Amino acid sequence: MMRQWRRWFWVAALLSVALLGGECAARLDDWLHDATPVWASPSRERDLVLAEPWGYRGRPHGHYRKWRLNGFGFRGPEIAPEPSFDRDRWVILGASETFGLYEEADQEYPAVLRRLLAERAEVVNAAMAGITVKSMAPYWDHWVSRFGAKRVVVYPSPLFYLDVEAPALPTDPKVPPASFQLRLVERVKDVYRGLPSWMKAWREDWVIRRQLAGRDGTWLFHDVPSDRLQRFADDLRDLVGRIRRAGAEPVLVTHAHRATWPLRGEDEAALRAFRLFFPRALPATMVAFERAANQAILALGCDERVAVIDAAAVLSGKREWFADLVHFNDVGAAVMARLLAAALCPESAGEKHAARDGSALQR
Repeated sequence: MMRQWRRWFWVAALLSVALLGGECAARLDDWLHDATPVWASPSRERDLVLAEPWGYRGRPHGHYRKWRLNGFGFRGPEIAPEPSFDRDRWVILGASETFGLYEEADQEYPAVLRRLLAERAEVVNAAMAGITVKSMAPYWDHWVSRFGAKRVVVYPSPLFYLDVEAPALPTDPKVPPASFQLRLVERVKDVYRGLPSWMKAWREDWVIRRQLAGRDGTWLFHDVPSDRLQRFADDLRDLVGRIRRAGAEPVLVTHAHRATWPLRGEDEAALRAFRLFFPRALPATMVAFERAANQAILALGCDERVAVIDAAAVLSGKREWFADLVHFNDVGAAVMARLLAAALCPESAGEKHAARDGSALQR
């Protein structure tokens, strides 16, 4: 018995030393590459987000891993409270696709667009990861509108409207309190992303089965839910009105994604991975909802006489430009930036790419 106890003691001791070593290595790596203090407990929600009575905005000078915010909580270089007299200020509103997720630092499409239009306009990336069109309204009214934008480019994320519950405004905005966080957990997540596809598929199927346990077929979205699509269109129309009332010009952009219609076999993995966040939606429903939402954006542009850039017509289905179902890689972000540059400012450097990329600005 004593010998067995000692064996388990040494196993536990070795595991503890290995975990401690891994945690120390992760903290040293963060310090060397991202300038994160060794003793800090970084958290994306706490370090990049600030809660206000009306909702959320970016934390001033927020820093989490590769993501850095300026003094007003926007991703990008420091800006003055008011635009300069010699350049217009153009703001981009969106979620993580616009904020940047998989791209290298300063390769997200607003950063590339900022460089393309440097002589014509000041581009401000006011995106926030996870923000819905519904939540963009108070974010615009209470914060972004004060920075004097002449144009506001809106790149909405329709899939949020397939969540278990429809998007709603936060009733008690809070960020998680400071607490000790193992940096090793993020490294494990990084390793998971590199696992063979069959291993990730097994885990994702298991999670989806747990989410569906005890639910009958009526809970699922077998087809495009008309009420959710209408909510998306109504929220976007409301946001357009708010932007106009503040004296800025709204520009809408259709939402691009990796999948095609009809679905291909190679789309299965990306759709399954996203169903973890939207368990009610069948894979085909997600793609159908994207298509219907983009038609709603185009229709809204016609009804409200709002300029629409049809990014979906150019980028959707191009697997080589996406890191997952909706987030760009570096190449896709560059294509998106050139598309916007050519449509927003034809006399800019983006003009020469217009014909090749098929940019489309509709009014």
